[in-house]
This record gives sequence, structure tokens and C-alpha cells, in this order.
Amino acid sequence: MKIGGGVRLGIVLVILSFALAAVLFPRLPDPVPTHWSTLDLSRPDGWTPKPWGALMNSLMMAFFFAAFLVVGRALRAHLDQFRRPWQTVFGAAMTFFFVITSAEQLFLVDRRVPVNRVMAGCAGLLFMVLGNLMGKLTRNPVFGIRTAWTLASDEVWVRTHQMGGKLMVVAGAVLALSAVAGWSPVPALVGLGLSLVATVLYSYRTYRKLQGSQPPQPVP
Repeated sequence: MKIGGGVRLGIVLVILSFALAAVLFPRLPDPVPTHWSTLDLSRPDGWTPKPWGALMNSLMMAFFFAAFLVVGRALRAHLDQFRRPWQTVFGAAMTFFFVITSAEQLFLVDRRVPVNRVMAGCAGLLFMVLGNLMGKLTRNPVFGIRTAWTLASDEVWVRTHQMGGKLMVVAGAVLALSAVAGWSPVPALVGLGLSLVATVLYSYRTYRKLQGSQPPQPVP
């Protein structure tokens, strides 16, 4: 695979992550909090001594980047026509991971950093990017809502992804606005889960409307 924009962005973000760790190293506690409560990212529940604790987020960034490259290489036979969507997903995911891990480190030296709100806001923006991408996807073996009904019909695939993409963008926008306003992200996350369920049901309903009771068979 050629080096795309998402890969280049990932390289820059990994380097910036190590640079941030180096700058903050003298101010970080020892041991460094490296695991956080699922419900409250400002409350650590696991620690690692320096220097590994200070480098943990950067090493995870590097691992995440390498994993994306391995997956991309494994799927390279299918990615030629979906190179731009893949690079978009790659870049958006790396940006999301960089921002939230950087917010965690900054929180350790300045407790005023609103790490929970940063996490929710970035998640909302990520969902908006992915939702906008979904509405433009054609049927493929790599990305998308892969139900028996979408894989059996190009028309069902297109309609389902247009519907699902819109719902994901709306749910992401609500989550991002909740973070800005300081509201609880739970209602937005529940709405996101319901939108995913609604999208799957929509694919079934659309298939039955177009194909009747004919059993779904994947299109070659």
C-alpha cells in the first residue's frame, strides 16, 4: 500500500505523543496513573512506575498505529477502491486516541483539564466523521453495516448506510454538544446504541420491502 494521508498523520501524532511525554516527564507523579475508571476518566485505578508509566500512552499510540498498518496490509487486496475511506478512518481514529491520551497526561499535571468532557466531545466528533463516511460507502467486503440483508442487495446496502450514517452523525453531534455544555453523555450514548439497532432493523425492513420473503443470498 502507498503511504496515504491517514498514515502520514498517524506518524506525526505518534511523534507528538512521545514529545509530549518527554516535556511532561519531570512533572508527572511516580508511579504514573495508567488505568482509569470506565465511568470517570479523571479517577485512576491503576499505576505504573516511571519511566514506563510516563511512556505508556505513547507506546500504546505506536502499537495502535502498527496494528492499523498490519490490518491495512492484510486487507490490501480489498482496499484499492476504498483507500480514501480507509485513510479517513485511520486518521480519525489516530487523532481521537492522541487527543484523549494527551488529555489524560495533561490532567495529571493540571487537574483543571476536563478530561471527561474531552473524551465525550472527541467521541462525538469521531462518530460524526464515521457517519458521514458511511453514507458514501458502496457495497464492499471491508467496511460498513454487514448484515445478511445489506450483503444481499446493493439497494438495501445504499439505503441502510444512508440512513445509518445520518443517525450516527446526529448522535455524534448530540454527544459533542453534551460535552461542550457539560451535560451527562449517557443519554447521547443510549441514543447512539438505539440508532445502531434501528439501522439493523431498517436493513431488514428494506430488504423485505424490495425482495419480499426471498431468503437473502450474498451478492458476488
